This record gives sequence, C-alpha cells and structure tokens, in this order.
Amino acid sequence: MADRNEERNLVQKLMSLGEERFAEVVDELLSNERVSLTIGKAMMRTQTLKARLDKNVALALSVVNQPTREDYDKLRKQVRHIERQLDELMEKVESLGTAPAPQPAKAKQ
Repeated sequence: MADRNEERNLVQKLMSLGEERFAEVVDELLSNERVSLTIGKAMMRTQTLKARLDKNVALALSVVNQPTREDYDKLRKQVRHIERQLDELMEKVESLGTAPAPQPAKAKQ
C-alpha cells in the first residue's frame, strides 16, 4: 500500500513539473510576436470557417425541410410574445368580469 502512495506522489510531482514547464513554453511562445500573429490569424480563419459551416448546415436543413436552431429560437420568441399578450388579455377579461356585460345593439326594422 505504501508503494502505491509513493507511486501516486511521484506521478503527481512529475505532472506538476510538466504543467509548470508547459506553462513556461506557452508563455515563451506567446511572447513571440510572429507566433502571436499566426495564432490570431488561425483564430480568425476558424471563426470564418465556423460561420461558413453554420450557413451550409442551415442550407442543408432547409433543403430537407428541417428547422434550424435559429428557427426554434424565433418560434420561442413568438410563443413568449403570444403568452404575454394572452396574459394581458386574461387580466382585462377578469377585470371586466365584475362589470355588467354590454348589451348587443338591437337591429332596426
């Protein structure tokens, strides 16, 4: 049992040293302007590719007549709006419930 604890401690120490060294290497790389610019360009390309992929997925879903996440979000927004309107209407109906109902106009003969 003691051997296992020693092994675990040794592994943890090695991992700790590895994490420290990794952080040092990353800091050194990021301090290099050329590396930072390259990483920035890669991130911009990634964002552009993601936008293009999202657009193509939405197009593919529309071709097979399937809703996108944006479609669901729009529907949720519309449902919330309708629910608010319904709540307001119900409040008005309840407030009218205590007042006498208006009489329908009599048809002229």
